[in-house]
Parts: sequence; C-alpha cells; structure tokens
Amino acid sequence: MEVIVYQKQYKNNSTIDDFINSIYHRGMKHLASDLLAKGVHPEDIKIAVKKAIVASENSGLDVKKHFQPVISVKNGTSFIDCRLSELGYSLVLLNIEPKSKYIAAFQVKVANKLFIK
Repeated sequence: MEVIVYQKQYKNNSTIDDFINSIYHRGMKHLASDLLAKGVHPEDIKIAVKKAIVASENSGLDVKKHFQPVISVKNGTSFIDCRLSELGYSLVLLNIEPKSKYIAAFQVKVANKLFIK
C-alpha cells in the first residue's frame, strides 16, 4: 500500500502542548485512509489532504485542530495517515477528484445546500 498524506511534524515543546493535541485528536473521528473503502485512489487522497491543509492555513484556521498525522496499519502494512476533524474531512471531500460516486454525491449535496435556494 502506498504512503498517504501529511508528513509535517508539529512541535510539542511541553506537556501542555501534548495535552492540547490529545484533546484535538479526540475530536477527529475520521482517517484519510477511510476513503479507500469509498473507492478513492490513494494518490487522490494525498492530493486532496494537501489542498485541504492549504485551504485551512490560508483561511487562518489552526491546522492541528483539523489535521493530525498518524501511523495506520492495514493488512500488516503501516503507513502515514491523517486523522481529520469533521471540517478537515469535509475539506478533503471537497478537494478530491469526483471519480467515485461517494465523492460526487457529497460535492453535489454541498453545492445544493449552499448555492441552490
């Protein structure tokens, strides 16, 4: 399996930083690699996560509240993955090429809710 997503390391200079990061981590219910089961290609996931992180940074969000690198293991293979908040997951879904029905349906649903009155 291919290595997926985000490799930047956060500086954890203190126990308080570790504690705060663990609180952020608890609110992250999604993994980028979960999209593999939805028929999304690993390279598409990787690109979408990078774009979602850039969008978060450029919007002034605290990226580590929405994206945290983790190590995942599937079928005996470990790889770099990314834990995502609801917002982070949504941003990734908006940035993925709509090649799978799941992604296309999500993007259309968002457009309908936001732009169609």
